[in-house]
Amino acid sequence: MRMNCTEVHKALYAFADGQLGAKSCVKVVSHIEACAACRHIVDEHRALRGAMGRDLERIPVPSGLQDKIRLAIAAERSSGPEVALDMAARSSDAGVTVPATFEQTSARAIFTIRRLAVAACVVVAVGAIWKYAIPHGSGPGQALASLTVKKHNHCCSHHATHHGAGIPRDHGQAAGAIDEHFDYAIRALAPDLTSHGFEFESANFCGIRAAGCTDGGHIIYVRSNGDGVTRFSVFSVPRREDVDHFGSGAVGEVTGPLTVPQGGDRPDVHVVMWRESGTNYFCCGNLDPNVLSQLTDEVRLAMQRPPTAALFAMLTGTPARP
Repeated sequence: MRMNCTEVHKALYAFADGQLGAKSCVKVVSHIEACAACRHIVDEHRALRGAMGRDLERIPVPSGLQDKIRLAIAAERSSGPEVALDMAARSSDAGVTVPATFEQTSARAIFTIRRLAVAACVVVAVGAIWKYAIPHGSGPGQALASLTVKKHNHCCSHHATHHGAGIPRDHGQAAGAIDEHFDYAIRALAPDLTSHGFEFESANFCGIRAAGCTDGGHIIYVRSNGDGVTRFSVFSVPRREDVDHFGSGAVGEVTGPLTVPQGGDRPDVHVVMWRESGTNYFCCGNLDPNVLSQLTDEVRLAMQRPPTAALFAMLTGTPARP
């Protein structure tokens, strides 16, 4: 069984450093061959490690450190301060040669400390890159993804009361009610996702711009299995200046999945977004990106559903049938 992104992330850096066993290594390789996002993380880590390694010998050793290491090693070997002091004195005497075996041990110790110093630099560098360079919270698309996830989390945490009054409990009828509520300025999408294990749970008038924003439609699906409860959101919001800057700007072109880290042990939430006509669409959930993409494809297919009678009348200018 192929590992998902959440599972693979726990092993990516060990894999990049060549520290995984054969069985785990095969599983990670199988995943990254099909996942560009995880493969990019591995390539980036290896490139950073390689760049730091090339500079390993250029890091200066503080003056006096070699003598201190010699003293410490001698003290440990002799378990007596007299021998340690004698060794330190001999090492500082230009006329006395320290035994080769001791010099080799000292060199190895210095090299180890140098590597530890480099490792500390790598940790700081990777942390800085992760926080500032990788676009978790930068760029228009990523900023919108963060807003979407914030609203998704808020609504899902109140799932018991999320469903709007007067909205039908059927996914198709709920989408029609959202269309009608906004006078057909947007086209809400709410397909049947039972083939993917997700059931329609609730619908309401929710935008993504703020906690109390109601300028859009929000459909929530839920899946319950042995791994717990997972919710998937579909937002349909009007195209506005402040929520219309992401991707290339091309109608129909999908942006994402974009990752929004949640911190701690909570799984990352991924977001896919695109625009069609007068509507911006945002799909998100704490799902494997491949699963999210499959669900998004189903949602996009819903755009091909026949319009409601009222929407048809509005589009064609003909009276709606009773």
